[in-house]
Amino acid sequence: MIVVSNTSPLSHLAKVEQFSLMPQLYGRILIPCAVHEELLDSRAGDTVITAVRSAIRMHKPITETRFLCLPWRNPVSS
Repeated sequence: MIVVSNTSPLSHLAKVEQFSLMPQLYGRILIPCAVHEELLDSRAGDTVITAVRSAIRMHKPITETRFLCLPWRNPVSS
């Protein structure tokens, strides 16, 4: 299943160290480029930024129209 997410669910999951939950449930996650930028903004906090960077470190984002496709991985398992 492919899911499109906004900032809040991803940010909140990262803060409670459950960032890998969405890809485990849904597989492929698409986020708008603006959401990606918000998640990496310094105001998001170090926990969120680290989780996002860890999730995409091993995968190159794929641009699809206005969306950024992030093939997630479990940041804890690597």
